[in-house]
Amino acid sequence: MKYILVWILIFAGLERLQAQEMSRLSIQASSTHVVFVRFPDKSLRIERDTVLTVPTGAYPVGVWVRCGGTLVENEAIITFDYTIRLVENEEAVLQAHRFSRFELASLPFGAEVRSGWKYLGTTPMTLIRELQSLPVSVQKKGFIPAEATLSPCKTTTLNLQKKPIDSQKISLLQKIPTKEYRWLSVLGGTATIAGLVYSIQNKFKADDLYDLYKVSGDPALRPQIKALDTKAGWGLAIAQTGLAVVAIRLVLK
Repeated sequence: MKYILVWILIFAGLERLQAQEMSRLSIQASSTHVVFVRFPDKSLRIERDTVLTVPTGAYPVGVWVRCGGTLVENEAIITFDYTIRLVENEEAVLQAHRFSRFELASLPFGAEVRSGWKYLGTTPMTLIRELQSLPVSVQKKGFIPAEATLSPCKTTTLNLQKKPIDSQKISLLQKIPTKEYRWLSVLGGTATIAGLVYSIQNKFKADDLYDLYKVSGDPALRPQIKALDTKAGWGLAIAQTGLAVVAIRLVLK
């Protein structure tokens, strides 16, 4: 009899301990504000007001807001940005209608988006936040930064304007003579063509002599081959110099 009482007390203590470790989670959801809760053993999708009794702890939560009949076709796009913490013997409430969906695009795309100091991502993007409006700043290299306040269930598109060229750079480019030195382009192009022709001719001659040297073995041919290879190298150097002159003139044109 004594042992039976001991076991009864143990079971009663375990049940009491389990009851103390459970909490209530009240979720206010709807067909337009869908809640996803990730538990250790499963994930729940909730589209109506629901009360759950679950173990205390912290659970990731994601909310999807439907705008204009948009459906959640792929639940993999849900981001669990929030964590709900359940305290022992207390009820936690999650109000999905407090969340809004914001959409932002930019032309060109790929601009960085921040809200205050917090980095949100790059355009185009969709955000679900527990806010009724979302002020953001948008930046992209080479373009003037822009700011906007996003509204729920509306797509905001920002047309980013290119930054003007530095006035000092403009004045420097204006000071560079172009028409007066057009003859440099002609000279560079002529040097490029002449250098290539001269290099190719001497290279072919050197190859012919080298083939003859392999057959006859005449040592007198070796200095001639070396001299032709040197001329071919000089011709290639002249062609490269002329090409560089032409490229510089095109950049500064």
